[in-house]
Amino acid sequence: MKKICFAIMSLILIISVCSYSQELTDSPVAQKFTSLKEGSFFDTDDTVLRAFESDLLDNDFNGLLLSAPKSVDTAKKDSLPLLVAIGYSGDRAWDYPIQKHCYLIAVNKSEGSVYIEPLFQDKKAKSITNEGKKGEKPTGLALCASVVMRVNIRDIMELPWEKGEWCFTILYHDWLSNKVNVFLTGRNSK
Repeated sequence: MKKICFAIMSLILIISVCSYSQELTDSPVAQKFTSLKEGSFFDTDDTVLRAFESDLLDNDFNGLLLSAPKSVDTAKKDSLPLLVAIGYSGDRAWDYPIQKHCYLIAVNKSEGSVYIEPLFQDKKAKSITNEGKKGEKPTGLALCASVVMRVNIRDIMELPWEKGEWCFTILYHDWLSNKVNVFLTGRNSK
């Protein structure tokens, strides 16, 4: 029941904040991040990711960005890479720790199913809503921080590895990333 309520709330939030994610993708750093060449998703090295982190910091970016290949041939590839960029403040990280408040949302546009999983898997976490008191917020939290990483969606959620059209987004507490669409082509199951 909790997952159904969370899914409904997530979908309402997606509909209500679409303009916010659109504003984020209009910035020059976002345009650069979301327009990577198709082949680079599988072999982008850490120096490229660190350069994007630096760009986010230089531009005082606050928000979430996603970038993914437009299509993946399931007969040739075993992974579905997603590049994730998060710009945030120390205050936000204190109030809403990323490891506990980021969710990957996947919609199978071919059949209508919705998958929601924590972006950062923590097998020890018992509850995301009952964190208890943390004490006073420390002084000197970072004004801004950023992280850019590559994740394999298949390591986070069990998607059917067959032909279909998928839409992905990330929810970080009340922030929503841009949406990316990926077509899975190739053989019908793996």
